[in-house]
Amino acid sequence: MPNSLRGPLALEDHVIDDEISRESAGAYVLEESRDLVRFHVTYVGRSDRNINNQLHVHVGSYKRFQFQYCSSAEEAFQEECNLYHHFEPRDNPVHPRRQPGTTWKCPQCKLLG
Repeated sequence: MPNSLRGPLALEDHVIDDEISRESAGAYVLEESRDLVRFHVTYVGRSDRNINNQLHVHVGSYKRFQFQYCSSAEEAFQEECNLYHHFEPRDNPVHPRRQPGTTWKCPQCKLLG
């Protein structure tokens, strides 16, 4: 599952804009270290509409990112849940939330997010 992520890449505005060229839903992971051997996931997130815009919010707080495009907001939610359960990141104190008004369920724990 994590093999579908692109990166790691420096979490900098120009890198985000260069690498994420299309407006799309997506899921991502972030880390604080600059360890070039291993990527230490400390946060997982998603964007239901534009992953490029959402990653810019984290510039300055984390060092590197990995991401994947998703075909829909629901797929982005499911991928965020998969990443959350796989990595158990320390900076995500609660389970990912689904969009209000939907009945999406986590593919791992089957809870409504």
